[in-house]
Amino acid sequence: MIYLKFKVLILNLRNRRGIYLFDNTYKGLTSFLMGYQLGIENSSEIQLSDEFQNWLRGKFNSHFSIHWSSFIFQELAEKNEQKASVLLLDLLDEFLECKI
Repeated sequence: MIYLKFKVLILNLRNRRGIYLFDNTYKGLTSFLMGYQLGIENSSEIQLSDEFQNWLRGKFNSHFSIHWSSFIFQELAEKNEQKASVLLLDLLDEFLECKI
């Protein structure tokens, strides 16, 4: 159920980002999502951030030691904020599809 709710949030962030975020930056998006993940982790046994990080490592066959948000921004999106924001939501959507 938690994964499904998170998937709905990702859809809402794609379509109505201004309702959730103060600005349209990658940093704002990741800060919001990290807070959301922390809320899930504090209220359940699910370690969403760790699960997503491990899923990314497997998907890209990489054992990166930086946080998933930095990996996406620096390595996958080549420090392009717009590309990183779109890619993050795409990757979260794909990750959540595996979980549902």
